[in-house]
Amino acid sequence: MPAEDRRVSTLRWDDVRDLFDADVVGALPDGWVEGGVTVDDWQTVLDLVRTGPWRVDGDAFPTAAGLAARLADPEAESPPPIRVEVAPAAWVHLWFFMPTAIDFDLDARAFRGQEELDGLCDFLRAVGRALGRSVWVGAEGSTDDRMYGYDVTLDGMVRRAEPAPWW
Repeated sequence: MPAEDRRVSTLRWDDVRDLFDADVVGALPDGWVEGGVTVDDWQTVLDLVRTGPWRVDGDAFPTAAGLAARLADPEAESPPPIRVEVAPAAWVHLWFFMPTAIDFDLDARAFRGQEELDGLCDFLRAVGRALGRSVWVGAEGSTDDRMYGYDVTLDGMVRRAEPAPWW
């Protein structure tokens, strides 16, 4: 992403660090793209990841149609996650569980400061803008609880969760 396109995170680490406490939100908070998703949306995300500034773990890069065909084959193994390094040693794992949902998780313990948060915000914002949809992160195991994410109507990052009382 060109330097002039890189936005400063609208989330400050000191304001959201409680949302990265693995004892509170789980070690692997879950994320998702809001709304109905299609194979074409998946392909948009895969193209964005492939051509974007992020490092992707692994050599083979799938197509959305190939992933969907793999899911439809009862003999095939489930696709492994696509690991995207959004900041040094801070990864987002895209999971292709079904062609109608874009799900991911991240290791909360790898996000220790503003640099990692900015990388995550840049990634969520890029995905949200490419699809024209909001992208949320919730506690591990929850897709009903939007803690923070990219809000497409605001074109920005927002915190939705109440601060933990001990922070």
